[in-house]
Amino acid sequence: MDDAGLGVADPATALRRGVSMLEGGTGLGLAIARDAVEATGGTIHIERSALGGARIRLRFAEA
Repeated sequence: MDDAGLGVADPATALRRGVSMLEGGTGLGLAIARDAVEATGGTIHIERSALGGARIRLRFAEA
């Protein structure tokens, strides 16, 4: 998933449960995604997208 927003300045912090990167958010989305993908033995990576915002890569392990 790519977007053209502000990106993620601190990926490690963004993946912690309950940490909001902007006022008004709950900070749960990426933490829940991390928990789901890691439960399968997969990985999550946060990068800069070609659009200038964030690219979130989820790689789930094969069943």
